[in-house]
Amino acid sequence: MKWFEIIKVEDIDFDSAIRGFGHYAMGIRDLNFEETMEMLGAKLGLGKPSKKTIDDFKQENIRINHQEVYSHLKDKLGKEPTEKQLAMYITRIIMHEGTHAGMAEEQLNMTDAQSEYGAFTGQFPESMYMRMKAFLKHPASESYMMHPQIYEAYGIPTNSPKFVEVVKDTITVAEGLGNNDADKEKIVQLEALARKKGKGDLREIDFKNHEALIRRWGNQNEDFVHSLFSISPKSNNKDTEKMAGAVTTSSAPSMFNTTYSGKKKKEEDEE
Repeated sequence: MKWFEIIKVEDIDFDSAIRGFGHYAMGIRDLNFEETMEMLGAKLGLGKPSKKTIDDFKQENIRINHQEVYSHLKDKLGKEPTEKQLAMYITRIIMHEGTHAGMAEEQLNMTDAQSEYGAFTGQFPESMYMRMKAFLKHPASESYMMHPQIYEAYGIPTNSPKFVEVVKDTITVAEGLGNNDADKEKIVQLEALARKKGKGDLREIDFKNHEALIRRWGNQNEDFVHSLFSISPKSNNKDTEKMAGAVTTSSAPSMFNTTYSGKKKKEEDEE
């Protein structure tokens, strides 16, 4: 079953007055006279008990700021976006806001970080890398209170404030070592498994020694690690040709001391 078969909001429209790219709102609609009298009578014990619940009066909508999307894409691409590009971007925003709608009242007991991470999971169901990268650009990532299941997925104690730092380090390594998007996606997924196995922090790794990554990610990924460092699987040369490039660190400082702030709310991130 696909996400749009589960998450449905009938009232989706464009609104250039909203803040950001997209917005999901949930509230209670106004009751008409008959509904008011029915609920009042039920409350006072008059007449038959009402069979209606809060869901009968719930009102949801999703609004998309199409002008903001257009301006953002034009600036990012350096040219007029095509209709296909606009449609794809707006679809992702609807996926994000639709996931907020799917979580509905559950979000009342969540922090902003929990709610937004969940929405980015729905926005990028096919890519952990894209989801993490977008989440880190959202202001909500500054809050460290996450859902226990998210901590568990990364092998982090639920009372730890380190989740965001772990995600930042993972993205930094993925972008430093990955030769392409497929590499970055695999690195992020391998890191999630490594954390679950209690492999410790990435900051403890000596990136001048590719064998350390093989031990961390498993012997079955040896060829993949070699490819990251431009080492032929048949080569006996243990010097890493790529070490003078994106990931030269003595024991991590130069790579991990980069502040990951960026534009925060102006790339793939939405409310």
